[in-house]
Amino acid sequence: MMFICRGALSAIALLLTMAMEAFAADIAVCGGSDGQGYYPSVGLTAGHKSEWTPDSISKGRITLSFTAPNNFGVLISDATGAIFSSTADGTKVARVGQTESSITMLVVYPMLVETYTFLISSTGFEVMWTTNKYTTPILKVGAYRASCTFVVPPK
Repeated sequence: MMFICRGALSAIALLLTMAMEAFAADIAVCGGSDGQGYYPSVGLTAGHKSEWTPDSISKGRITLSFTAPNNFGVLISDATGAIFSSTADGTKVARVGQTESSITMLVVYPMLVETYTFLISSTGFEVMWTTNKYTTPILKVGAYRASCTFVVPPK
């Protein structure tokens, strides 16, 4: 069992190394997300109770890609099926941390900030992610989790 865990811990490092050699590859592809959203009583939700509510994006998809030396991209498909590319929108994606079993990315848009931690856990590959919408008509903070598949890029 310990041998399997040690092998799994080096999987992200191996995938990143291979992706960096290829210069354009998907590192992780994740499915729908489950989580919670917090909506404060302000803006369009003024007068409503500030509360955490169940918030899922069952048809969503998140893809982490390595696009060039030290460049990453996050591709999002939301509940409506619309696809958003962080790099196509001119947003900078920064790697803020990495271990043998995880990589954490920061994506800063003009109206929101998102964090993504792609990791290997005891239950498999997954992403934990957060969103903070601070200059939109409906302010929101959300915390989510989705299962992922880590992709080995072609050489």
